[in-house]
Amino acid sequence: MIRINLLHNTLVRARFATSCVTIRERIQALITSNEQLSRKLISLKAKNEQVRTQWFDMAHPQPTSRLPEDTVPALIWVVDDDQDDQCLLQEALTHLVSPVTARYLSDGDELLPALALATVLPKLILLDLNMQRQGGLETLQALRAASAYQHLPVVVLTTSEAQLDRDKSFQLGADDFLTKPVRQADSVLMLEKLTLDWHLTVN
Repeated sequence: MIRINLLHNTLVRARFATSCVTIRERIQALITSNEQLSRKLISLKAKNEQVRTQWFDMAHPQPTSRLPEDTVPALIWVVDDDQDDQCLLQEALTHLVSPVTARYLSDGDELLPALALATVLPKLILLDLNMQRQGGLETLQALRAASAYQHLPVVVLTTSEAQLDRDKSFQLGADDFLTKPVRQADSVLMLEKLTLDWHLTVN
């Protein structure tokens, strides 16, 4: 009888120990799950705060020192479909002694419509010859045919060194014919000279 009781007690202890282990494992699992939920909540709060910050920045833009384009008219209009050449000129303009603003048109057929909408006309147009939709010579001819723009200075700026292109440009009313510089330093020097020659300053 004593042996039966001892065996029974042993089984009870074993079951109790097993239950305790199971309970501890479940508690640990709950703790782990709670920690994961906490981390997810923290992540969600951080994302929510980021979205709120972005929304606030969009709704309340900070003032910048850059003036609107209509208050600083572009003195030079560059008509060129080559983005690399545009970037070269844009970078060169930042190195001028006196700041000069510029506007960039990507093809010849954009020039006359842009001039018609402009409240302030450019003081100088730099015109490429070789463009996809409308070449520089055709653009120059159309410009000089419009009485409102016959006085605008136009400098043909091209990779061409052909005498025929030079002669034709002057016949159509170009004020000068220049070959595009290869080096940035030469571009800066060219723009400095154009600035002086055409008095490209903000009035």
